[in-house]
Formats: sequence, structure tokens, C-alpha cells
Amino acid sequence: MNMRFRPHSLRHFVDKLLLRRYDYHICDQLRHICTLSQDKPEVKLFTAEAQSGTAPLFQKYLAALKYIGKIFMKHRKQIQNSPDLPISTPPIGLYEKALPSKYSWEQRLIETNKAGFAFLEMSIDESEGRIARLDWSQVQRRELVYLSQDLDTPIKSLSLSTHRRYSLGSTDQKTRETGMDYLKKSIGFALDLGIRTILLAGCDVYYEESTPQTQDQFINSLTRAVALAESAQIMLALENWDKSIDSLTTVMEYVNLFQSPWFQAYADIGNLAYAGKDVIKELEIAQGHIAALHVKDTLPGQLRFVAPGNGCVPFVQAFRTLKKNKYHGSIVLELWTGDRPNPVELIRNSYNWIRDKLLAAEFTGPERSNTGE
Repeated sequence: MNMRFRPHSLRHFVDKLLLRRYDYHICDQLRHICTLSQDKPEVKLFTAEAQSGTAPLFQKYLAALKYIGKIFMKHRKQIQNSPDLPISTPPIGLYEKALPSKYSWEQRLIETNKAGFAFLEMSIDESEGRIARLDWSQVQRRELVYLSQDLDTPIKSLSLSTHRRYSLGSTDQKTRETGMDYLKKSIGFALDLGIRTILLAGCDVYYEESTPQTQDQFINSLTRAVALAESAQIMLALENWDKSIDSLTTVMEYVNLFQSPWFQAYADIGNLAYAGKDVIKELEIAQGHIAALHVKDTLPGQLRFVAPGNGCVPFVQAFRTLKKNKYHGSIVLELWTGDRPNPVELIRNSYNWIRDKLLAAEFTGPERSNTGE
């Protein structure tokens, strides 16, 4: 075991120990048991001792968890068919802005994992602080990769909303070139961090008026971007936003234009509902071309800060449609907690709520084969 590794919970330790040895369903059940047990005295003692690196107790739990893994594998069929254990759902990721901006990367990854999420989606927005990440040194990038590996919480996707400010279709050439420069940097950044998908803003311009000229400039910029993505084998996924590209119907016009496996749709069902679109019809239109999925609740006139269950998004029907269409891509909970006093509690409740809706839609995760000893 990596000597850098210090587990923050029993669930995290199970992830580190078993995730690459046993199948997805078994690990999901083990994680669930650990989550339910996290407040028990013996588990709290393990966490404290493990984090401080007390070797004897650490080794006892290592041996115990290896034994648990063997028991699970021995009685695999009975365990998987037990009504007392949870059904696996597709892995759910968390949008970075759901957590307080003051958190360190270690805190972000730990809280993401503790809440039940399988991965984190990073944000590069129009703020200078987040844009500066694109200029991180190789050492800084490697440190985050090592940290995410040690905490078993990968960063799988990047929400690149910096183009709200530096639009790829802007009439100002300097603005366009700056936006293109950030996109190039983002592709290299993604390669270094192991990020697989980059979300592209669904608008030719945001603070300007959209015109035939800005739309042409947007297509020209995307043509360059798609070539770069193909070369790097990084997925670019155009999201339906709250501006000019506010539907998957419009997103698909761009997908069909470029005809590239590395340029697809990033579906946001909350944005579709906010824009007054038929969510189910739109998902059908993009069938086979959805690379990633944002889930959030919205209301007419309110795009953010709507807790799941308090809006108008038809989650169960949407999940049933995605299941029918054999969607197996990522699911990211997009949430903003702002300055609320209980952000961690909010994201945990939101995770459970989304997971319940996935189960209600019978949207279960794909089987994963063992990787062997």
C-alpha cells in the first residue's frame, strides 16, 4: 500500500483496498455498509488511528478488511441477491462549486468521497483564480493527481465556463483568441490530470448579442478546437445552456456538423426544464451522442440554488429514458451551496435524493468484471 495513503474513513479504506479487486456491485455494497457504520465507536477509533498512522491497529483493520473481502467473494450470489443490501446505480460525480470555495483540494476530495460521490468535476470559470489553474506547474498537477488517487476520488471532467467571458464567437479578435488559448491549455491540463471530458459552454457569445457573424466565428473556433481534441483524444462536450444554445436539438446541429467522435453533447436536464423544453423529447433527440449528464433541479426563472426535489425537473422520467437509450456515461450533480451554513449536509442529502430517483427509474449501474489478484 502506498505509504502516502491515509484513509479518512472506513469507506475510503474499503475503496482503496477492494475497488480494483472485486466487482462494482460488491464494492458498492461494502461502501454502503461502511457509510452506515461511520458513527460507530470502533469505526471512529479506526479512522483516528489510521490517520495518525498507528501501525498495529492499522494492520489489524487491513487484515480484517481482507477477510471481509474474501467472505463477500465466497458468498457473492447470496450477497448480491440479498434484499438488505443496496442496488448499485451508475457512479455519480459532484460539481466542484457544490463545496465551499475556501476548501483545500484535500477537503474537497474527502467531502466528495464521504458524501458517496464517485468523482469530482472541476470548474474553470471566468474568475481569475480558477483560470490560473491552467498555468499550474507540472509539480502542482502531479500533486493533485497523487492526492486524488490516494483519496480514491478522481477528477474525471472539467467544466470550462470561462468562455462566458472569453467567448469563442466574440466579434473582438483578442477575446476570441484568449478563449481559444484557454481551450488549448485546458486540453493539455486535462491530459495531465487524467480528465476525460471537457464541458464547452453552450453559447457563441454570452455578454454580446448573438448574430450570424458571432455564430460563424463560433464555428470557426470550434473547428480548431475539435482538431486539437481529436489529436489529444479528449472528449469535448457541448452543453445546452441558458442562452443561444438552450436545447439538445441545437447542440445536435453542431454535433452533426463536425461528425467527430470527440465532439458530443453534454446534456443538462435542469437547463432543459428551465428553458421550457420537453426534457424527454430532447434526450431522445440526442440519443447516442450524450457524453456526460448534468443533473440539477430548476424552476421557471430560477436556474440555481434549487434543492433537488423543489423544482420542476422530471428526474425519474428522464432517467428511464436514458436507461432505455442505454446511456452509461457519467452523471454529475450540479449544485451551488453559496454561503449556506451546512453545505456538506446539503450535498449528502442531494446525493441520496438523486440516487433514490435513479433506483425509482430502475437505472442500475453496468456490471464490471474483476481485475484479478
